[in-house]
Amino acid sequence: QRPKLRLIRPIRVLVVSRDRRFLGLARFLLTRDGLDVDTTTRPGDLFESIQGGGVDVVVMDATGALGASARVAAELEALYPELGVIVVADEPEPYARALPALPKWRGLEQLADLVRRSYLRLSPA
Repeated sequence: QRPKLRLIRPIRVLVVSRDRRFLGLARFLLTRDGLDVDTTTRPGDLFESIQGGGVDVVVMDATGALGASARVAAELEALYPELGVIVVADEPEPYARALPALPKWRGLEQLADLVRRSYLRLSPA
């Protein structure tokens, strides 16, 4: 069930993935649900984007880069405790112990709800 809330401004989401198809679909679905979405194919731009204060939740694609993604997620959580971080991956099951990741494609329709829950500091449903 979708949390009911009224915000002064839309939740600002940054989607980071080298997969342009995923970026396009994620942008479409999140924007359709009223979120303010920016995307990048360059993970190196992530910290610069966040430093400006224009991001509430990061959706990070860990596909093929588990170690680097785990380090980035830990650094984000340490530096920006108010920032929500959602990690997705093509096949998250093998990653579960090192870095909890959501199914990149199977759960895409629920991504907007996960972003809202992350923003509100609620556990995933």
